[in-house]
Amino acid sequence: MAWRSPTHCGRNELVIHFADAAVTARVGVTMTKLPRRTTEYVMGIVDTSRWDQFSHRPDDVFVCTPAKCGTTWTQGICAMLVQGTPDFEGSLTEISPWLDCVHPPLEEVLSGLEAQTHRRVIKTHTPLDGIPFFPECTYIAVYRDPRDACLSGQSHGQNLLMTRENTTRDPEEFFLNWIRTDGKDFEEMPLQGLIHHFRTFHEFKHLDNLVLIHYADMLRDLREIVGRLAKLLKVDLDSDVLDAIAHAASFGSMKSAYSKFVPAAGWGAWEEESRFFNKGSHGQWKDTLSREALERYDEVMRAALSESEVAWLQYGETASS
Repeated sequence: MAWRSPTHCGRNELVIHFADAAVTARVGVTMTKLPRRTTEYVMGIVDTSRWDQFSHRPDDVFVCTPAKCGTTWTQGICAMLVQGTPDFEGSLTEISPWLDCVHPPLEEVLSGLEAQTHRRVIKTHTPLDGIPFFPECTYIAVYRDPRDACLSGQSHGQNLLMTRENTTRDPEEFFLNWIRTDGKDFEEMPLQGLIHHFRTFHEFKHLDNLVLIHYADMLRDLREIVGRLAKLLKVDLDSDVLDAIAHAASFGSMKSAYSKFVPAAGWGAWEEESRFFNKGSHGQWKDTLSREALERYDEVMRAALSESEVAWLQYGETASS
């Protein structure tokens, strides 16, 4: 999807700002700053005005990630946890729809969610300033080393029928385009967009109903992450069930069952649906990108984020170990 800084408006983008960036809620005598929806994103296949007609339930779970940072992976884990089994029925696209994507029609998405009798898991790639915040719901934000997310985005673009003709096969060229500040005419969320997404969630990481998870930590110890999410969601499952969910959520298991997990599976969106699960690795950029390209990337990152934020966004919890 194309992304541009909220301070820039273009023909295909509508941005609405409200007076305050956050609201506060009184809890006892403590004033707690809460996120507030301040920006409307309308671009490409995304229209966040669709949230206006959404009715939440107190136990809803929102999986909120930039593109190619572990969205499907996390959706799959959450779907298994809320249904208490690694063998949930139906496709992940049906169970956990991307609400602010313009396809399928909003009425179809909302009616499908309303019909669900189990706890709902809803997907979005939108920053926290573009979606509603419900203190009683749960928000899971997942991030990945931006360099790996970029290269995964290139593979994604080459496999998606609507973008494959316009996606360069030169990783260096793709990476340098992705670094561009404005992101004009760029299908994947560029670096500035990913940074903005991270900052909107990172600001509220202290909230009990919001958690930040890193792709590298999922690769390092998936069972630990499954257990952490189960605790966050207040799901009481036996250790054996959590073990089975971690196994079913492994890269190899999900790739082998791709027709169940791939977004828009069976819709004719992909050249090869099985290629959606490409490498699932951390650090693939190391043998691909030039020193000059990486230096330019580093300049953008360090101009926008602190040293500790850069370290976490690139390496997760391992950055502090």
